[in-house]
Amino acid sequence: MVNPQITVRNMEMTAPIKDYAANKVAKYADLLDKATNMAIEITELAPHRGIAQDFTIEINVKVPGTLIRVAEKGGDVYALLDKVTDQLARKMKRYEEKFMFWEGEKSLKELEMDYVEDEIGEVNEADGDQYQVELPTISKRVKVSPQPMSPEEAIERMELSGGLSWFFKNVETGDWAMVFKRLGGGYGLIEPEE
Repeated sequence: MVNPQITVRNMEMTAPIKDYAANKVAKYADLLDKATNMAIEITELAPHRGIAQDFTIEINVKVPGTLIRVAEKGGDVYALLDKVTDQLARKMKRYEEKFMFWEGEKSLKELEMDYVEDEIGEVNEADGDQYQVELPTISKRVKVSPQPMSPEEAIERMELSGGLSWFFKNVETGDWAMVFKRLGGGYGLIEPEE
């Protein structure tokens, strides 16, 4: 397992918080053995209007083929670390289960049906309906303009549309990219690896 990079914003890093975060993540070392990079960011939010959510904790783990991200807001750093590391463990288990599907040439549905057949034997067409494969469903499709734009223009269009993200062709790189709103404020930019 890689050592996590622990950073804080708007507060001072204390040894107990750093040790607690490192120990909580180390508890799931067996799930994190494929991780190539791990970042834990603890942000103290500016208090306003008596809102009790004083902290945001975000963990980003880079693993082959994807990025796994978990985040939570709340008033107690230690309770939040418990929550986000439990969420991370669940997402890492899901990643482990799905990783082999992402490398193959068959679709996820074909692989799931092969698995069902291996587990229960031959599935005839009449019985096949009772073994429903639960796949994610796409509830909305959006077409994007191939017109290149800057990340700043993409942010403006995202804000105008009221969305949380905007997929666009980056005029600076010529590649497809995505801007998104971050939970702790500000924006993020997703670009393909070289």
